[in-house]
Amino acid sequence: MILDSDFIVPSENEPEAFIEVRELSSRHASLYAKDKIFPAITWKGKNKYILALLIADTEWTAETLRIIANIFDYLVTIKAVSSVANSIAEYLQGDQSKLQWVIDFPIKPANEEVTIQQEEIREY
Repeated sequence: MILDSDFIVPSENEPEAFIEVRELSSRHASLYAKDKIFPAITWKGKNKYILALLIADTEWTAETLRIIANIFDYLVTIKAVSSVANSIAEYLQGDQSKLQWVIDFPIKPANEEVTIQQEEIREY
């Protein structure tokens, strides 16, 4: 599967985390956020328990921050990168509490009936 991202950990074939890194002006941050939301949904939709991180040095509008924070597990500034590195390492070692959001949607051919199954609700 080829999806665009700055970093895939540990590999694109067996992704457990993806990281986007950007430096943006506040004028462009909201526009850029929309461009990153859809790939993040795709990554998380195809890899249910993948950790999604956006590292950006910018100011967000309140609405953009609300939306993007519901897709990415971590949204941090460059100054907080060291704490995120620890969270990634802990997640890769099996600490599921680091995962904040799971995107679960079925994609099936149009001629098949789609049924939604109730899954176990995981608390973090």
